[in-house]
Amino acid sequence: MQTTTGKFKHGLKIGDEVYTDFEMREITVQDMTDAEVAATRQGGGMHTPMTFNAHAMVRQLQSVSNQNGGIYQGPFTFAMLQRLKPADYWELRGAQQELDELGEAE
Repeated sequence: MQTTTGKFKHGLKIGDEVYTDFEMREITVQDMTDAEVAATRQGGGMHTPMTFNAHAMVRQLQSVSNQNGGIYQGPFTFAMLQRLKPADYWELRGAQQELDELGEAE
């Protein structure tokens, strides 16, 4: 399974720690169906791409880390991603798209 790493511009705050680096894995069909169900429960489904993609990101994120050596390996929640600044959401979205392209090439 493919993975990629990236950096947040502002960081993901979990508790007292701010994490600036992330690792994400490629999506599975189970991730996609679980994300669709979760987004539908919020009134959207695949017709609300930001909600669907965020629910998929929660499932794809493997870990976040910071320069102090802190590592968080989940679980990640939709609420955590909702606290991100838009630039950090787009960093994760770019990583998702990169992984999609890598998976298509296999």
